[in-house]
Amino acid sequence: MNMESEYSKSVIDEFDKTFKKTWLDDLNWSSAKKAFLNGMQMIDAFRMFQVVQYSKLLLSGDYSKNETHTLEKLYEKTNDFLEDILPRRTLKVKLALEFQAMLKCMTDIIRLVRVCIKQSIKRFEPNKLVISGNFLSYSESRHRLLEIMKLVCSSCEVEYNFSYDESYIKRLLLLRQYVSDAKKKEENTELLTILNAVYCKIELLLGKLSAFSENKRIAYYHDLNLETIQLDNPDSYPQDDFRSLFQKYLDPSTLDSDVILKWQSNSLQQNIAMWQLAFLMRYYTKVTKNIEQIDKLIELTDYHNEDSIKKGNDNIVNNCARRSFLNYMYNSRFSFLCKYGHAIHMI
Repeated sequence: MNMESEYSKSVIDEFDKTFKKTWLDDLNWSSAKKAFLNGMQMIDAFRMFQVVQYSKLLLSGDYSKNETHTLEKLYEKTNDFLEDILPRRTLKVKLALEFQAMLKCMTDIIRLVRVCIKQSIKRFEPNKLVISGNFLSYSESRHRLLEIMKLVCSSCEVEYNFSYDESYIKRLLLLRQYVSDAKKKEENTELLTILNAVYCKIELLLGKLSAFSENKRIAYYHDLNLETIQLDNPDSYPQDDFRSLFQKYLDPSTLDSDVILKWQSNSLQQNIAMWQLAFLMRYYTKVTKNIEQIDKLIELTDYHNEDSIKKGNDNIVNNCARRSFLNYMYNSRFSFLCKYGHAIHMI
C-alpha cells in the first residue's frame, strides 16, 4: 500500500495545527487591532503554503506514486468549518469573514487539484477515456492564489494533451503570457519558483513544437511586435538538456560517437536510463542500420524490463512508461524490417 504524499499531508497537518476550532477566540483580543493582524498573517501564510505544496504535488508527479486521500479529508474538514456570519463592524467579525473567504477558496483549490490529478492519471491508463472538457464552478472568491493554482493545473493539462494543432499552439502561447504576467507581479520567492517551473515547462513544449513548424520556428505578435520561438543549435545547450537531446533524437546522425559508446556501455549495467536505450534504437535504425545491433538491443530491453518488474517499481506512471517504451522499441524494429528487410535477406 502506498504512503500518503508528503505534499498533500503537509497541508492538512498545517491546517490542523494553525486553525483549531477555537483559534479565533485563542487570539489575544485585548488589542483588537493586533489580534486582527496576527490572524490575517495566519490566514495569508496558510493560503500561500497550500498553493506551494499542491503545486509541488502536481509538478513533481508525486500523486502518481503516493496516495492523496488527505485532499478529500481536508475538503470535508473545510466544509465543517464553513458557516454564515452576519457582517458587523468589529475586527473579530471581520477576521471571521476573512477566514470564511479563505475556506471557500480552499475548497475551490482542492477541487481543482483533485480534478487535475484525476485527469492526469487517466492519461496513464490503458484504454484511456477521451476527456473533452473540464468544467468547475467556483465560489464568489477570486483570490489571486486560486488563479496561480489554475495556471499550474493548466500547465499539467496541456502537457498531457500534447498536440501539433494550431489551436494548441495558440493555447500554449496564451498560457505562457498569463504565467509571464503572474511572474512579474509575484513577490513571494517560493511562488516565483513555482511559476518559473511552469514557465519552463511551457517553453519546452513550444520549443518542441517549433521544430515541426514552418522554418522551424513559431511566429506570433505580442503588443504589435513580431516575435519568434525556435530552438538554438543543440550544441549550445548542456549535453543532457531536453532541447539538445530532442534535436539529436530527430537527427541521430548528430550524436557524438563518444556519447554512443557511453550509452552502449551503460546498457550493460544494472541501473540503466531507459531513454538511452530508446536513443540507441533510433541511432541503429537511422544511422548504422544494423539488424544485429537492433536485435541485441531488443534482448537488453527485455532484460532490463523484466529486472524492473522484479524490483517492484510498479506505479501507474512506470507501468505506462514501460508499455510505451516496449511498443516503441519493437515497433522501431518492425519498421526497420519493413523498410530494409529485403536488403538484409539479400546479404
